[in-house]
Amino acid sequence: TAAGAPDGAGTLVFYHRNLATYFMKRRDYSRAAEQLRLANERQKLPKTYQMLSEAYMAMGHPDQAIAILHQGLQEIEAMDPETVLWLVQIHLSGPGGVQAARREAEAFAARTAKKPGLDDAIAGLLQEQSGEADTAIASFRRSLAADPTRVVAAQHLYTLLEPRGEAASLEPILRRTL
Repeated sequence: TAAGAPDGAGTLVFYHRNLATYFMKRRDYSRAAEQLRLANERQKLPKTYQMLSEAYMAMGHPDQAIAILHQGLQEIEAMDPETVLWLVQIHLSGPGGVQAARREAEAFAARTAKKPGLDDAIAGLLQEQSGEADTAIASFRRSLAADPTRVVAAQHLYTLLEPRGEAASLEPILRRTL
């Protein structure tokens, strides 16, 4: 444990999550992961799984990042379906990414369908990766119309629109978000 940290089972989940946040800000991802695992031993919470996945990715362990998100999705029914969007992104960043990302999207389709615009964001990522820019733009726009706070969709849409000189068309969506 960290210097001065309680070492017993009496510590609270949020103590470990806060300490993990501190370590993540310092880019000490292995210590952050250790604290997040301890937090999960105290109480399994969706945010802890998401943070642990981020720590694993930062350490260059995408397989562990994927595995911990799968574990969270299996153990916590109320886990935010947006997690699937992160899973798709992780798969797309690795070898054989499009096929793996499609399998992931299909496996969790029933969950993602419950959140407006999420399937459009996932489709947009897959379309963009496959070189279908116009289709991806339309998908990202639908996603943002449903949820203008979906940052991933906004970032990818901007990336596609900026070279075309059309990035200013995002202003109404971004104003609505603010």
